[in-house]
Amino acid sequence: MDNPSLLVAARRRWWVILVLAAVGFALGALPAPAKVEQSSAFTTYYARHTMLLNNETSLSGSTAVSPNQVPLLATTGEVPMRVAEQIGYTGNPAVLATEVIVAYDLNTGALTVETTQANAALAVQVADAFADTLNAYLIERQYQIYQDRVASSISRLALLEGKLGDLTRQLAGKPNDPVLIAQRDAVSRQYSVAFEQDQTLTESPPSWPSQPSSGRRPSSRPTSPAASAPPPREPFAA
Repeated sequence: MDNPSLLVAARRRWWVILVLAAVGFALGALPAPAKVEQSSAFTTYYARHTMLLNNETSLSGSTAVSPNQVPLLATTGEVPMRVAEQIGYTGNPAVLATEVIVAYDLNTGALTVETTQANAALAVQVADAFADTLNAYLIERQYQIYQDRVASSISRLALLEGKLGDLTRQLAGKPNDPVLIAQRDAVSRQYSVAFEQDQTLTESPPSWPSQPSSGRRPSSRPTSPAASAPPPREPFAA
């Protein structure tokens, strides 16, 4: 078909071209399908439990639990295992421990246990369980350390007392022996120091490690909507 024929066909079918152009314009103007955002589909809840560490605990020589060690004790070892059993958590206790943040303020003596969970009741339960279990564990640990130190002190006193008795008996036969006299005096000084330490230890049992702050109930409030769904967690026992 030559060019004149194409022009003639276009003139005869101009309305077809116009309709097709209009349809194409209308389709191009249609809005794109809206994307469904999942960022606001999940809400989490935050809870905090605050305790005040007893200052006498950190200053007392009868305890080896340092306030700086408390956050580590709260999230490793015995405490997470006890908490998991208490609240019916069937997963790995170490995973449960990653859901709490434990911090100690050296200036105020405040120990805080914070967690974020899928619902308010669970958040309060987890924060309470970690705080209460930690407090109980610190009491057990401090008294165990205290009892071990008392037992060690008693054993040392008995040992020195035995040495002092042996030297005294030897000096009864050799009252002027300078070596025996020097040994007896040295052991006697050691015994005096050990006895004073034992008296101090006996009179200074460990203090109650912590106490709830005013307003004991942890606060619980919804956080901002999560940007995405949280990672899957281990199930709690029914």
